[in-house]
Amino acid sequence: LRLVGTDDYCMVRKYKGHTTTSLPIKARFSESGEFIISGSETRNCILWNTATRRNPLNLSGISKYDKVNGYECFEATMEAPKSGQAIVTDAHFVPSSSVKKAISESGLFPTLSDLDQLNKVTHDFSSAIILTCDLEGTMRVFLRKSCLNDLSHASGPANF
Repeated sequence: LRLVGTDDYCMVRKYKGHTTTSLPIKARFSESGEFIISGSETRNCILWNTATRRNPLNLSGISKYDKVNGYECFEATMEAPKSGQAIVTDAHFVPSSSVKKAISESGLFPTLSDLDQLNKVTHDFSSAIILTCDLEGTMRVFLRKSCLNDLSHASGPANF
């Protein structure tokens, strides 16, 4: 996966660890820009952390672009009974406003039912919920464990 600058269309960063052989699979940024997500031909959903304080963009050196080898992945589909393939064709981050609304209306965290209280939780909600689709058209929704942990901690001892 290559990140290209909009000024000169030169490669700025290369995110390694994922290849496709037969299908074009799109990648998308989270709302905050902190993560990139993509499906794969290997039944996985892949996430890369973009240039942040933990992983700053470094343009020094001969290559003039950064290479990122680290990524997270999780199994997002099973082998399809009809085609025998396990391809995650699309992956999206659910917008943070929708995530917050779903959490506040779920009743799972009563002390965080008010959006003002939920806004005090220090978590990047733009990457909290992931929606995937596979080659057979099956859609799956995933909640990142770090989000659930942060919500449990912020809601107080009553919800542990």
